[in-house]
Amino acid sequence: MGIDEETEPPSPGASLVLQVHPNPFRGSVTLVFELDNPGQADLKVYDLPGRLVEELFSGDVVSGPMSCPFDGSSLPTGVYVAVLHSGGLTVSQRLVLMR
Repeated sequence: MGIDEETEPPSPGASLVLQVHPNPFRGSVTLVFELDNPGQADLKVYDLPGRLVEELFSGDVVSGPMSCPFDGSSLPTGVYVAVLHSGGLTVSQRLVLMR
């Protein structure tokens, strides 16, 4: 799924939380996400032109926060975008890789 694909409408009252620690980062970073309701979720990292860099998670989430490490040590310094999609909702978080 690309950054700009259309999705189904979200459930009323549903929300997603996506946090990044630390940001900016040097080499690796941890992304933590949580869904209001159990369901399918996809967490992917893209570069600024919209190319998929890495799929960090794709599957069912039952409850509680999920933690996904991202190793950017082989990537060039720059800005990347983490995109979380679940149940018709999409949230994104900018990641800044510094050396």
